[in-house]
Amino acid sequence: MDEDSQSVLSGNVFDGTKSEEIRDLQKMLKEMGYFKFDIDGLYNKRLVDAILEFQVAKQIITSPDDIGAGYYGPVTQSTLEEGYAAYLAKKIKIDALNAQLETIKAARTGVFDEKKK
Repeated sequence: MDEDSQSVLSGNVFDGTKSEEIRDLQKMLKEMGYFKFDIDGLYNKRLVDAILEFQVAKQIITSPDDIGAGYYGPVTQSTLEEGYAAYLAKKIKIDALNAQLETIKAARTGVFDEKKK
């Protein structure tokens, strides 16, 4: 699948461009494990590499030489947004289960403490 040539980031984006939109992109990629650096809102090689890694993982491209490789176009955007929504849904479920587990642990600890007295 090829990306088309229209950027989904507003304005002209080039190495060193900084924006909240780019910060949001970095945040999504970081939370999903593709962007491994501090979020700074800068468009640079680190971000392009993270986009490439995401594109290959999601089979948007097969190699860095493919058309659209490293480019944040509409296909990559929609795939990332869908993947991020699924990631957040799973995270919410995991957080809820962890909260239940902590409640159970606390209740058990209280029960065991009462038996010791």
